[in-house]
Amino acid sequence: MKGLCALLLLLPLVLGGAAPVAAYTDDISAQTAYDWLNPGNGAFFNPNALLLDVRTPQEWVSPGHPGDNGTDGAFLEGHVINLPVKVYNPYPTKMDMNNLFDEEALSRFAPSDYLLVMCASGGRSVTAANILFNDLGFTHVYNVLSGFSGSTGWYNSGLPYNTNPEGMWVSYSPAPAPATILLLGSGLLALGVGRGFWRR
Repeated sequence: MKGLCALLLLLPLVLGGAAPVAAYTDDISAQTAYDWLNPGNGAFFNPNALLLDVRTPQEWVSPGHPGDNGTDGAFLEGHVINLPVKVYNPYPTKMDMNNLFDEEALSRFAPSDYLLVMCASGGRSVTAANILFNDLGFTHVYNVLSGFSGSTGWYNSGLPYNTNPEGMWVSYSPAPAPATILLLGSGLLALGVGRGFWRR
């Protein structure tokens, strides 16, 4: 009987495979993210904290992003980074995963950084947080609940923001590639214009 009970307890592991992969470190509120970033908050301040805004560049400027509003938030400048996990693809119009996300995250962030990941309302930030934690090996990854625009998010918590485009990550934007012109004698044989992508 004991052997049968042990077998029944092990059966879900055998059928289901390995234990579930751990998700990101934890969920935090927008207010907690603000407190960790604010050097005036004493024991709450975390000097290794960075707010990673994974929304699109379009959302960075409208409705805006965490930052100095003229009276509060000057300490946020340089500590809020726009790196979208998904980008608009205009051909056809849809959202695609940003194929530069992993590379740029690894080049911009240190293992000791506390990455506070924010999107519009909490969906894309979970995707990004899981990539950072499970695929890229960052160990301090926090999802900001309700993101920027959600009911308890950054904006609705009355936290400082602005619409300044400085710091915006521009990617996946169509730009003409150099034209290829082949001349045969004095006549135009071929003109080929490719489509490329640019970022700044």
